[in-house]
Amino acid sequence: MKKPTVISFIALLFCTVFANEQPVGGDDRLRITCTTTLMSSVVRAVGGDRVNVHTVIPYGMCPGHFDLTPGEAETLRSADMILCHGFERFLDGIETGPGTKKITVQIKGNWMIPQVYLQAVTNIRDILTEAMPA
Repeated sequence: MKKPTVISFIALLFCTVFANEQPVGGDDRLRITCTTTLMSSVVRAVGGDRVNVHTVIPYGMCPGHFDLTPGEAETLRSADMILCHGFERFLDGIETGPGTKKITVQIKGNWMIPQVYLQAVTNIRDILTEAMPA
């Protein structure tokens, strides 16, 4: 892929974060709660209309300084799947629902680098394919 194409692809994914924030709620789609907008933009782009995505940490907020609210804790408990980076301390000791899968997306490097971001896209694609084989 040429650099302008990669940058355009990443810009498109970021735009979906701001245009498509959807509440986790009562439909048949897989309810996925992502800890950051970087992750939720990938899940929306890959999962399309088969997923209902909620982002815990708002855009522009430092994940290291985020405090979980009771409402966000309830959203985590009601999710089918929680996707995180692994550095989110607010997830330590949080109770999840009986069927909730917590998955750490293992990517080395800064997600803002196009090659690293594309690796994240591939990993999340694999996670969603396993959860929704059809």
